[in-house]
This record gives sequence, C-alpha cells and structure tokens, in this order.
Amino acid sequence: LITAAVAGVFVMLLSSRLLRPTRRLAPRLDPYTASSRVRLGTLDPDSAAATMQTDSINLGNTFQEIFKPILIMTADGFGQILDAGETEDLRLRLRRAGETASPEEYRLRQLTFAVVGAVVGLLLGWSYLGSPLWGIFLMALLGFAGAILQRTMLDRKLEGRIEQIRGELYTIVHLLAMYVRTGHGPVDSVRRVASRTDGVVSAEMTQALVWIERGREADASFEDLSALTPESAAARLYRLLGSATVSGMDITNSLIALARDLRNQRRDELERSAVKRRSGMIFPLLIFSAPVLLLLIGAPAVNLVLQQF
Repeated sequence: LITAAVAGVFVMLLSSRLLRPTRRLAPRLDPYTASSRVRLGTLDPDSAAATMQTDSINLGNTFQEIFKPILIMTADGFGQILDAGETEDLRLRLRRAGETASPEEYRLRQLTFAVVGAVVGLLLGWSYLGSPLWGIFLMALLGFAGAILQRTMLDRKLEGRIEQIRGELYTIVHLLAMYVRTGHGPVDSVRRVASRTDGVVSAEMTQALVWIERGREADASFEDLSALTPESAAARLYRLLGSATVSGMDITNSLIALARDLRNQRRDELERSAVKRRSGMIFPLLIFSAPVLLLLIGAPAVNLVLQQF
C-alpha cells in the first residue's frame, strides 16, 4: 500500500512537471486592478483588500511549493462533496459566522481533521482490537467524524452569533430611534450609535460606515450589509436605513415598530424554550420516580400474594 501511494505521488509530480497547466492571466492581474475597480464600484473594498494581500500560507521552501496546490485541490474537492456547496457559499457562511479564515484554509483544516481521524481509527482497530475489519470500520467512522467536526463547529458559531445579534438588536434599534427623533440623519445616527456601543451589530454598522467613507453610496452599503448579516431582523434594519438615506423620510415610527416586533419575537422564543424545557423535565422525573412508585404499589401486592401461600 505504501509503495503504491509513493508511486502514485511520483507519477503525479512527474506529470505536473511535464504537462504544466496553463496559468490564468486574471488572478495575476487582480492585485494591480483592484484599486481601480473599487473606484469604479465594480469590486467590494473587502474583496479588494483580500486580493491585494499576500497569500497567508508560507511558501518558504520547495516542499510547500510542490504540495500546496495538490492539498488545496484535494481539500476543495473534499469540502465541496462534504458541504454540498460552492466556494462562494462557504465564504458567505464564514463571513456570517465571524470567521477570518478563507474557504481554502477552512477546507484544509477539514481535510486535516478527516485524515487524522481516519489514521487514529485505523491504528486503534488494528493495534488494540487486532482486526483489520475493525480498523477499516473505525477508520471510516472517525474519519467521517473528523470531517464533519469543522462544519459542526461553524454551525454552532453561526447560531451563537445569531443569538448575540438578536440580544443586541432591540437596544440598538431604540438608540437609533432616539437619535433619528432628535433630528439626526440615518448615517449620522448609525455613526453615533456605533461609536457608543460594542458588539456584533455595532461591528456590522461600523463596516457600513467604512464603506461609506471609502466612497460608496450609503444605500448600497446598507443593502450589501443586509445580505451579509445572518439575522433577518438585522437585515430588515439595514434595508430600512438604506431606504431612508435615499428618500429622506422619518423612520422613527418604523424603528419603533421594528423594536416592538423584536420584543414580541423574543418573548415567543422564550415561551417556546420554556415549554421545551418543561417537557424535557418530564423524562427525568419518570425515570427516577417510576421505580419508587412501582415499589410502593407492587410491594403490598407481593406481600398479599405471599400471605395466601
């Protein structure tokens, strides 16, 4: 098996050296045209900053230069099969979860965990259980567990971020309504609230302000922010602010209505959570109380039967 793997790697490297794929010209020109495309409005500033940055993976030696493209292609194919999604969808999920890693880095971690899990499962099954079948079974089981670990962690982080936004949004909306009621414009209100608060919503509004300061239209900035946020209520707020920057209308009543909807939604969620917890407490009560009840009811019956004999 090792000989076959080494031979396969040697043939793959030899073929890549003899038949090199044609390098695309667009990725090589992207860093030089990013600033111009930002000024023209055809490229997002964050994407331009990521384009103009150097690669985060160190290519300091020949080994990394040879095996990095192979690992990235393998991880990308493996991740697309596992996640059933494209790279852009994964980039959006990472952005919404607050992750700074790129899709390539995420999928490399995913592949690493899968390989480590498969190797550990094979060693456990073959060494400790002494059976190749157990080794193959544990290799598949732990490899799959390692592969879905990163996705599970990303989903939990995304859910936690959504819960944090829901907890912050009610206060943020009321603060915005106060500033708008006192005569401040939508952008100025967002700037004042973002400078006096801290959290996920404040960071998102600060990102919109950065886009506006770089020359983008305010409505386009808030519209893009509504597409990036993971919470639908926050997207509703950003769209409302974007429309107010164009029409100039007073959105105080709309903000108060949004705050009322958020309060009702939060109350309904707490009621549903209380019902679930109350239902969940029934099973422990049955588990601990049922044996005691059976003893109290069954012991006299058993005593009567014994007295008959």
